[in-house]
Amino acid sequence: MRRIETYDFWRELLSLKDDLSLRELAERFNVTPGAISAAFKRTGTARLPAPPGPRALRQRGGFPDDEIEISFRGPVGDLVRPGSKDHLLAPWRGDLGRVPDAEVAERAGVSVRTVASFRARNAIPGYTGPRRVRRDGDERHAWRIVIRHEGNDREGVVLAETLAEAAAQVQLPGGRLVSVTWLGELLSPAAG
Repeated sequence: MRRIETYDFWRELLSLKDDLSLRELAERFNVTPGAISAAFKRTGTARLPAPPGPRALRQRGGFPDDEIEISFRGPVGDLVRPGSKDHLLAPWRGDLGRVPDAEVAERAGVSVRTVASFRARNAIPGYTGPRRVRRDGDERHAWRIVIRHEGNDREGVVLAETLAEAAAQVQLPGGRLVSVTWLGELLSPAAG
């Protein structure tokens, strides 16, 4: 294959090398980024790296800061990252670090990991308040029980943590357990 420094577009490519990324140059001149990089090494051509930030904003020249809603500005007036869920967290930015990430995630409709990443990127400390206490075995559920006794089915509801406990609670001499169906978790743990 012919080396790209011998092509007619080489001079134009050199004039744009500091303004565009290798990927953008490759797309413009229909060659691979690796071929351009190799040609620069062979010819000893140095280039400045592309400026930081999203390419889309560089191409459009960015947005003036006064045209951006306050809720979409980052800590130093930066835009939220394109394609991210940061805009979903903007309304709850004041709650970050004051309430658990799980609560903010639930309100914003994102994952806890998304909230934690957003806090880390924006140097917001985590929640340090009291932790939720999880008690194993406190969840009680309602179970629908059907028992066949002397040819008739009898239905009832029992409260238990597991299906096995619900089935064990049912005692009807001469009766046979037909089905156990989970109805749902109790809304009030004090009940039952």
